[in-house]
Amino acid sequence: MGNFAFTKLIYAADTWPLLRRELTVVAKDRLVVCENEKERVEHRCGGVEWEKLETLLSECNFSAWQEEYYEPVLDGTHWRLEIHRSDGQVGKSDGMNAYPDEWRAFTAMCDYCAEIAGLR
Repeated sequence: MGNFAFTKLIYAADTWPLLRRELTVVAKDRLVVCENEKERVEHRCGGVEWEKLETLLSECNFSAWQEEYYEPVLDGTHWRLEIHRSDGQVGKSDGMNAYPDEWRAFTAMCDYCAEIAGLR
């Protein structure tokens, strides 16, 4: 997955015991949709919010991500990421208890989305 113009980003994570986190970012609408096992919230970003989100996304360096990250452990977190590019291609990465080096930057971006959307 490269650093490119995207149309949609979809992230989902399932963590034992049955905790779910989802994030969808739709570029053309500047829309952030955050969801967990209790609630779903949508937020349309203003200019400053969107600029910060774009900066956080660029720090994720998706071009360095592999397609798969796995650490065999019975319990833990399974995650998947799908990025729809403006050229029509779809980049995918997923993992189980293993993460790319850029994971801290990615979770910072996810936390920012939850914050601006008001997800508790």
